[in-house]
Amino acid sequence: MNNRQKIKKEEKAVENDQKNVNIDFDGIYDRVVEITPESGYYWNIKGVEGGIYYIQSKMGSNSSKLIFFLSLRIKKRQRLVLI
Repeated sequence: MNNRQKIKKEEKAVENDQKNVNIDFDGIYDRVVEITPESGYYWNIKGVEGGIYYIQSKMGSNSSKLIFFLSLRIKKRQRLVLI
């Protein structure tokens, strides 16, 4: 199998693997939650049942890293761990 055939085979696999995504924009503002108004770096944002876990650090190289849980039910965040 030459390179051109391999590329076509990979493109075909990607086409078969694609899924249609529908976004329901009706009432979307009622479903959007602000994580925090603070500037900084955010990563490892994970949605779980009832909330969101994320890691945050302030701007600057020497800042500590914090793990938070944001409860979607009561719309309050809780600091869990200082890393």
